[in-house]
Amino acid sequence: MRKLRLLFITLAMLLVTSCSEEIWLGTRSTATPVPPTETATPKPSPVGTLSTIDCNSKLLGGKKPSALPKLSIVDLYRCRSEARSVVSAIKKNGPFAFSRDDIVFENREGILPAAKSGSGYREYTVITLGISDRGERRIITYGPTARQPSGYTQMYYTDDHYLSFWLIIE
Repeated sequence: MRKLRLLFITLAMLLVTSCSEEIWLGTRSTATPVPPTETATPKPSPVGTLSTIDCNSKLLGGKKPSALPKLSIVDLYRCRSEARSVVSAIKKNGPFAFSRDDIVFENREGILPAAKSGSGYREYTVITLGISDRGERRIITYGPTARQPSGYTQMYYTDDHYLSFWLIIE
């Protein structure tokens, strides 16, 4: 009996240490990665979500203010788990990981809707694992110009350094 219990404990520990959080949470995607130069074809998400967003490729958003695709906060966290700590820091008014976080985003590309008088955009870095600089991923917030970071009214995400955007739905 003791050997059986020891075997069970050993197997359980091996399973825990060898499985990633993705597998335990049921969020592991088995989709084939798409090279960054190609546009990803949406593939079904894991069981439990209704999304068709493929997390294994760049999240190419919209390029017109009137037609930005929507991205649920759940899918953002599923696809870019590093975004969770950024959103949390925004909601707590900091601290932020980079000195260039919480600075004015000027929307020079014109992809986001034009800011109304007294309102504006701010940007925050979403860390990309495996690179040494800030990377391309950003969360952009919109709201009154004179506000704490948590005083935003809209939030956007870019995976490709302002070439396309998603409207985040919380």
